[in-house]
Formats: sequence, C-alpha cells, structure tokens
Amino acid sequence: MTISVFNTKGGVGKSALSFSISKDLNYAMITNDDGLYKQLHPKYKYLQQMQLVEDAVLDLGGFITKETLNILNGSDNVVIPLTIDYNSIHKALEVLNEVDNSKCILVANMLESVEDFEEIKDVVQNRHRVLVYPLKKSKVFQRSLQTGMSITELYQKNGLSKHYYKSVYNQYKTILKAINE
Repeated sequence: MTISVFNTKGGVGKSALSFSISKDLNYAMITNDDGLYKQLHPKYKYLQQMQLVEDAVLDLGGFITKETLNILNGSDNVVIPLTIDYNSIHKALEVLNEVDNSKCILVANMLESVEDFEEIKDVVQNRHRVLVYPLKKSKVFQRSLQTGMSITELYQKNGLSKHYYKSVYNQYKTILKAINE
C-alpha cells in the first residue's frame, strides 16, 4: 500500500502525521523535505524526485504539479491534513479538485474546539463528498519528535500516557482504521 500525505499549505502537520502513520504501519517514510526525521525513523528515505513506493508513506510538500498528481492518483490513500486556517482549507480544497476523492482522507488537524472541526467539515463537505476526521491539538506530536516514537507507541508506553493521550489517540486510531479499510 502507498499512502501519500499532502497539502500545498505548510505547517498543517504533514510530516508529523507521515512519521507516526509510517511507524505504526511499519512502512517506510519517504519525503522530499530533508529534515530531522532521518534520525528518528529507521525506514526514512529522502528523495529529491518523489516516486510511488510500495509499503510507504509519502510525505509530500510543494506544489500541485503533473508529477505530484501522478503520485497522488497512483496512491492507495491520500491523507490531506488541514487546520482551521482559511488558507489551509483553501489549499486542501484545491487538492480535492485535482484528485480522486474516493481515496482521500481529510484530517482536521490541531483542533482546539469542536466548533473548529464542524466549520472545517461543513466547508469541505459542502464542496466534496469526503469524510473529515478530527485530530485535536496535543503535545503528543511534539513528544513524538522528541522521542522518535509514534502516537501509538507513546500511548502504549504506560498507564499515565494512556490516560494523558487517550482522547487524541482514539481520534488517531480512527484515522489509521480509515487508511486500512
């Protein structure tokens, strides 16, 4: 399975989601953004020229190009993280206009309220027939980068972490389930 994580807007959590999803599925993390993940992920690979790779999560940054569209349309799933920021929603809608929506999984990321999620979901679903999954703002992403552990690994670490990360982990687990369906 090939999973692409893409939004042309930066700062929406593409890399953090790619990292955690790839670790939890025991997939490679392939990126065109050479960053700190190479020290954290045993199956990390930087490719200047992205390509489809089996059993991998492709962390795609950049613009919508013919090559990017070929990768997105060739992927089994396209995870599109977005935030309540207007530009983020606009950029996600641009991606949805170009890609087969049946393989898209939208993640309303870094949520601070139920109202933010409802607003994102309403705007997106008024234009496209896609499911939108909530993922609340949490320190688990920062902790993931500090430890090199996925969200699932952090959650399962001990009783205290299960209590502390329960809500965000349950949301994340729903996203993983949607990817595996």
